[in-house]
Parts: sequence; C-alpha cells; structure tokens
Amino acid sequence: MDMNDCKTVLSTRIGIVGSGHLGVALAQGLIAAGLPRANLLLSNRHSSAARGRLKKAGLEDRYADNRRVVDESQLILLTVRPQDYRALSGLQLKSGTVLVSFIAGLPVERIKSLFQPPPQIVRVMVSAPDTIAGACAIGARYGADSALVDGLLRRLGIELINLPSEAEFDAFTVYGPCLPIVLTYCESLAVKVSQEAIARGATACNLPPWGKVIAWANAVRPRGLDDRARRDYLHSATTPGGVTEALLDAVGEGLTLSDCFRAGIARSQRLAG
Repeated sequence: MDMNDCKTVLSTRIGIVGSGHLGVALAQGLIAAGLPRANLLLSNRHSSAARGRLKKAGLEDRYADNRRVVDESQLILLTVRPQDYRALSGLQLKSGTVLVSFIAGLPVERIKSLFQPPPQIVRVMVSAPDTIAGACAIGARYGADSALVDGLLRRLGIELINLPSEAEFDAFTVYGPCLPIVLTYCESLAVKVSQEAIARGATACNLPPWGKVIAWANAVRPRGLDDRARRDYLHSATTPGGVTEALLDAVGEGLTLSDCFRAGIARSQRLAG
C-alpha cells in the first residue's frame, strides 16, 4: 500500500457501529496497525454481553452511542446483524462521511435508503474474526471507489477481490469467508472434504471457479483443535440467523456439500429480501 494511503488511514477518525466479534476484531486490528485509540469509537446495542466483550478486549474506553459515533467519525464501519441495520436511521451524517457495510446479505441501496442525501457506501464481505486477527483475511468489495476504504482494508491485511455486481456476494459468502468454518465443522464430524469435492460442489451451484479462494480456505482453517477450542471457534465465527449458521445446520443434517452451499446462498438471499 502507498505510504500516503497508510498515513491517511491512520489519521482518519473511524467509528464502528456494532461491537460483536467482527466489530471488535476490526477495532483491535486497526489499533494494532497503528490507528491512535483516540481516533476510534465503537457503539453497541447496550447489551451486557456487548459491554463485556469490549471490556475483555480492552476497548471499554472507546465505547460511545450511535450519535457520537456519527458526529465524530469520517469513516463508519457497519458490523451489526442484518436485522439491526436500521441502527443509524434518523441520524444525520456529516457531508463526506463514508459508510462501509460488512452486513451480510444487505444491498447497498437498502442502506442508502436510510439517509438523505444518500452517502457514499462500500459493501464488504470479509472472512471470520480470527483471520482478521491473524492478518490473513480475504474479502470482497463492491460499491463506491474509495482509496481510503481500500487502504484501510489492506492495512488490516485483507486480500481484496473486487466484484462486478452485488449478485456475486451470495456466492462469495458461502464459498469464501464461510468455507474454513464449514471445513472445521466437517472435521469435528469426521467428514472428510477434498479440494476436488469443494470445486464440484461449487460448480453444481454455478459458483465462479475461485481456485484461489479454495486454496485460501484450506490454508487458514484451524486444524487439530480439541473439542472445546473447536466449539469456541465455531461460536465466534457464527452469527445467529446468519449465513454460516445455515451452512453448518445443513452440514449437521448430512446434506451434500452442494446442498449446503445452496442453503447458505438461500439464507443470504433471504437476508437481502
């Protein structure tokens, strides 16, 4: 990344709406990358679990309500659950504010509809929090051109794939970020999955031939975890009602990999409906 882009990212005031596993991982990654703590704010739904997560991560002092996040941030990362995407509705964005949506299944136009005038929005789907922590994440992006957003994502060590349309997000979600989690769950069930089987399943669902993504998934997925560590990993990587949950449920039911992919795509499409 260009050094000027690096300096711009680290001097930007960034707000994260949503203090779940992904929001906390992004916050920790930004601070580790050199973002001053004073330039970062996080909000949550005021739940005890969310506040406890912030405290455990050493981020309790960066908590703020949504209004303060909006008022003081130049770049806002949305990491809330799809059903909570209206969290910013009614808040007035400053001119020039850029929104980055990490919300699975939610189209750009749906978020734009919350604001007048519509803001600049970049939609991103990124792999699980542990890959962000390890600076080995993969992500896809679509939307407004923004050197600031791309610089931020690369600063976090996220390998980016630019998508030509939002329609490909459903495929990328099940075939990219969710794949290491699915493979780990299969291991816990003593179900062996070869790279060829993954490719066949993807082809059966008309997914793009992203061999690089399959190789990435096999490289980053944890291996040899004990039962407790595996449960913790799967819990941290799964959002209730989300796409990963649909995939794991399908695996647990003994469906073929193709049908598991289809279940994940269907969940992603329902979230966008």
